[in-house]
Amino acid sequence: DLHSFPTRRSSDLRLLCNKTIEISQNFLRNNPTFPKKTQLYFTKTIADHYRYIYEINNEEDIKLKSKDYYEKSLQYIKECKYTSTETPYLTFYLNYSVFLHDTMKNTEEAIKVSKTCLYEALKDTEEIVDNSQKDIVLLCQMLKDNISLWKTEFNEGNNDNRRSEERRVGKECR
Repeated sequence: DLHSFPTRRSSDLRLLCNKTIEISQNFLRNNPTFPKKTQLYFTKTIADHYRYIYEINNEEDIKLKSKDYYEKSLQYIKECKYTSTETPYLTFYLNYSVFLHDTMKNTEEAIKVSKTCLYEALKDTEEIVDNSQKDIVLLCQMLKDNISLWKTEFNEGNNDNRRSEERRVGKECR
């Protein structure tokens, strides 16, 4: 039945995300002494998958779980001392900025995080290892694209707010 396809697909996606979260949580629970980089990977995976579920159903408790795991991931990323051109570093900040924009509706912070990550990576380009260069270029391009898109949205939103305010003030002055 074509009418039930979107619901079925959403249900399947939620099931897969929940399974990934469960596996990742079990791994973290059963391996608390694993290196921080491994813990970061699984914590970020959980945060990302809660974000995917939130995109399906907009449940506030799911958003808060995603936020909690991104905050834990932020601690791990600082402890791991990645260089700004390492793929896990760029991937984390790309996903985190999308979370800030799409889930938390904080475009200004998403732009700030993306810019900081991108500028740090561009500054440290001499540290790029040849076999990861394509990934790094792609991730930097995605950060740059998001910044451009979000700036446009942000500016249009501010212009809409100004126009709305001008209309309101204009009406009050009449």
